[in-house]
Amino acid sequence: MQLVNDMGNRQDMAAIQAQLMADSAKDLLISAQQGGFGFQPEAAEIMIRALRESIDDIDSLFKQLIHISQAPKLGRTPAALVVAPFTLDVATGAQGLVLALQNFRQTMVDMIAAYDEAKKHYHDSDATIAHGFSRTPR
Repeated sequence: MQLVNDMGNRQDMAAIQAQLMADSAKDLLISAQQGGFGFQPEAAEIMIRALRESIDDIDSLFKQLIHISQAPKLGRTPAALVVAPFTLDVATGAQGLVLALQNFRQTMVDMIAAYDEAKKHYHDSDATIAHGFSRTPR
C-alpha cells in the first residue's frame, strides 16, 4: 500500500510542476503579445521547429495510449484489486498521464505562439535598446 501512496505523491508533484510550466508558457505568450520582448526570427524558428517536432512525437504517442487507457487485467487477488484501478487512474485520471500529455502539448503550442509573436517585436526591441544606448552619456 505504501507504494501506491508514494506513486500518488509523485503524481501530485508532477501535476504541480506541469501546471507551473503551463502557467509560465501562458505568461510568456502574454508578454510577447504585449511587446514585452523580441526574439531573433532565426532563433525563434529553430525553437519553433523543435517544439513542432515534439508535438508530432506526442501526437504519435497518443495513438499508443489506447493500451494504458484500459484497466490492466491483474487477477482477483486483494493486491490486484487495489493496484488495477490505481494503475488505470494513473493513466487516465484527473492527474493522469493522458491529461498530462495533453496539457504538455498545449504548453508547447502556447510557446510556439509566444515565439511567433516575439519575432514580430524583435526589430522594435532591438531599436529600443539601441536608442537607449545612444542616449547614454559618455
